[in-house]
Amino acid sequence: MKLRTGTIAVLCLCACLAPAGAAVGGAGQQKPPPVKQEKAWYNDILGTLENIFQTHDHRNDHKFVPHNHGTQKKVPGGEHHQMGPLIPGETVEHAKRYGHFTKEQLGQIEEELKKYAIGHHQEIDSMRKFRKTLPIDPAMWSPTDKKRFDMRYKANMNKIKELAKESRKVSAKWKIPPKGVGGREKTYVLDEKHLAQISEHLQLLATKGDWDETQRKHFHDDLAKYVDLETVVLKQVAADRAASAAAKSKEDQATAPPTAKGKKKNRPLTPEMKKARELRAQLENAVHRFRHEL
Repeated sequence: MKLRTGTIAVLCLCACLAPAGAAVGGAGQQKPPPVKQEKAWYNDILGTLENIFQTHDHRNDHKFVPHNHGTQKKVPGGEHHQMGPLIPGETVEHAKRYGHFTKEQLGQIEEELKKYAIGHHQEIDSMRKFRKTLPIDPAMWSPTDKKRFDMRYKANMNKIKELAKESRKVSAKWKIPPKGVGGREKTYVLDEKHLAQISEHLQLLATKGDWDETQRKHFHDDLAKYVDLETVVLKQVAADRAASAAAKSKEDQATAPPTAKGKKKNRPLTPEMKKARELRAQLENAVHRFRHEL
């Protein structure tokens, strides 16, 4: 009996010290365990580090407007300058590599192009500021807001197109070679005046080289051959253009079907064109390392 009495006493004491939920109900009445807060402080630290090192992935952020919405149209040129004015730095580097300009001329080209590039960035910034005056969600725009946006966008686009046109006029004025000039089968020579400019520039570059008299004589002989060949090529091109113009005038006089399309003729290179291209490459390679001294 003593053992039974002690066991009952212990059981009563445990029942008194047990939690209320466990004493009253069964397993279904127990309180849920507290939520672990381990991830909360981890996410806070991770977010702080992303802000410091600017590595946040914005792809999952909320987007108010789909990408194909009218307000997401990029101004021509935009950040990528696809249709905007020429980029001064890239254009000058290209002109230095493939053109024939002195250091002073390259500086003048860059200054002229900078004016249109600055105007381009000002137009983009003004459009961004104007966009902030409208509600974020275009679905909330009033008819007046839509009209304002369309008028401003059209005016901005026309201004940038005008800047791009003026920028390319600078390139045409200075006769900056096109982008694909390095891989052409023909040399890039426009007329006799342009050929004289190329010849003078190559002669000037040749004076920078530490050559002996024999090497300098060989270079000048090759340069004279190149000028003669390029003069013949210019005459061939002029005669070819005249023949093409005459043939086109005859075709215009004849009645052609409405679906007829002109065929682009790939004319074969003449021996003079091939030889001029080879000589030009040799001359350019011989003096290329002296370009940075101008």
